Amino acid sequence: MVYGGEDVTYGWGLFVIEFTGFQKSVSWRTAALLGVEPLGVMISTFTNGSHNLFWTTIETTF
Repeated sequence: MVYGGEDVTYGWGLFVIEFTGFQKSVSWRTAALLGVEPLGVMISTFTNGSHNLFWTTIETTF
């Protein structure tokens, strides 16, 4: 299981916006709003044992 992938893509997107000079078009409120979905996914994966929305079993595949 890999946790945090959604946070990496969120952070990468904000980095690209900052690096390319468009930081004025994204306020802290917009950045916080964009961060709600990755946070929800991360919380859902940590609590998957109670609702099984992401996976029901864990198995090794090759």
